[in-house]
Amino acid sequence: MVNVITELSRYAMTLFLALYTLLGFQLVRRQEEEKRAALRQQDFLLFFLLLMGNLILYLNTGNEKVICFCGVQLLMLSLWAFNEWRCIVNDVQTYSKYL
Repeated sequence: MVNVITELSRYAMTLFLALYTLLGFQLVRRQEEEKRAALRQQDFLLFFLLLMGNLILYLNTGNEKVICFCGVQLLMLSLWAFNEWRCIVNDVQTYSKYL
C-alpha cells in the first residue's frame, strides 16, 4: 500500500509543481486582483506539496521525527507566507506599472 501511495504521489507532485510554475508565469499578464488570487493558489500548492512530501517520508521511514519536522516546516512556511506575502504583493504592484 505504501508503494502505491508513493507512486501516485510522484505523479501528483509533478502535476502540482507544473501548476505552480504555470501560475508563476501567468502572474505577469494578470490584473492585481487576479495576481493576489494566483499567489494564494501558489501558497496552497506549496503547503500541499510540503504535506505530501512529508507524508511520503513518514510512510517510507516510519520515523516519528518526520512528523515533528513537518510541523516545524509548516510553522516556518506559514510565518513566511503571512509576512512575505504582503511584500510580494507590494512589489508586484510597484513593478507592474513598468510592464
